[in-house]
Amino acid sequence: MSRQRFTRLSVLPISRSTKLLFIQSNFLSRKGVKLNRNRRHKTGTITIKGSEKDEGSNKISFHIGARSFLVKNELILQLSTPTSHLQTYTMLRTTEPRQNIKKGFEWSPFTIIANKLPDEKALVKFEVLEKTKAGQRVPIGEVEVPMSTILGHPGRVIKIVKAGLVVGELRILDCKKVTRYTFLNYVYAGADISLIIAMDFTNSNKDPSHPKSLHNVSSGTLHN
Repeated sequence: MSRQRFTRLSVLPISRSTKLLFIQSNFLSRKGVKLNRNRRHKTGTITIKGSEKDEGSNKISFHIGARSFLVKNELILQLSTPTSHLQTYTMLRTTEPRQNIKKGFEWSPFTIIANKLPDEKALVKFEVLEKTKAGQRVPIGEVEVPMSTILGHPGRVIKIVKAGLVVGELRILDCKKVTRYTFLNYVYAGADISLIIAMDFTNSNKDPSHPKSLHNVSSGTLHN
């Protein structure tokens, strides 16, 4: 039987004219908690839910170059992957424009979240766009390749095609998985964390701006 982990939550409505009201409840951290109304003090209801967003600890690093494109303007590279319905695409990355050089140039290295691609068999669409002087983005050509054909294959050349004709080439200078360890990795591994927080709201301490307050710092000295 798995061990359940509980968290104790206290809600403290604070004001200078009222005493502290404590409402406590045990709840599972993965579920929401509802704090019921306290009829005696005419307090309301608060529903709290918490979650940690995890985009995945692994990333895929790309470093891509291009050559043999005949256009004179800047070029932009877009990466996308088809959805499960194969009718639409999920955008993965759009690079900054780089001035085209026929002999070859490189876009700055970039990364994408690995879990945006279900596996190494997933298709990746490379689309090259020309940025005109008017600021428009004109598609030049595209190609779709399985991720497995470029992952871990530096030096691979991909031909960009439009209407059946090769309009240029992409060079995979580097494509590899990068592991990024997060706090969740330690939690999933069984790390135990103890945390104690104390907050002193005693009315006798007065406002911190008051000269006789134990927490007054106006003089540069913290009394308590």
